Amino acid sequence: MAYEFWFYTPLTCLGCGATIAPEEAELVATGLNPDPHGRWVYPGEVMSITVDDFWSVFYHLRDPAPGEPLRALATWACPLNAEGQLARITFEILPDRAGVRFVEAHSVTEKAEEAAQAHFADADVVRSAKALSKSAERDALLQALAPAVEAAARDALLPAVNGDETGEESEQPETRS
Repeated sequence: MAYEFWFYTPLTCLGCGATIAPEEAELVATGLNPDPHGRWVYPGEVMSITVDDFWSVFYHLRDPAPGEPLRALATWACPLNAEGQLARITFEILPDRAGVRFVEAHSVTEKAEEAAQAHFADADVVRSAKALSKSAERDALLQALAPAVEAAARDALLPAVNGDETGEESEQPETRS
């Protein structure tokens, strides 16, 4: 495993409407966990990271306003129809920015409104947005993701620094009993 947090929450596929169990949804943030052993994070759980740690894993879109929950966009794929889609992962920022609490995660549409409410987006979100068919909706989404798109373009010139660089697939951690 490569420093992963797996978010233990069911997700609803926006394509087929199925509710996907947490173990099958595989919503994961690689590189965010300071411990080399990946683990599940459950809603309400305080994580051993701070807001600053998000900068090394996600692309920054904007800062959260005081009292605003932190929202990150990540990708996941429905195991029933293999449709890739976005999830919004919400965190509560603890007092004095001493840590974050995982609040919830939900499937969301690839729309500019979702990106405009997010503070961070992973690289796959940017790739997914750029792969959409050209349209006014795609252009609005890319505009909302502009800081991430620009950073991703810069990163394309550099060797991989985020995620599992071994090329090996990781395995899910054990769930709580």
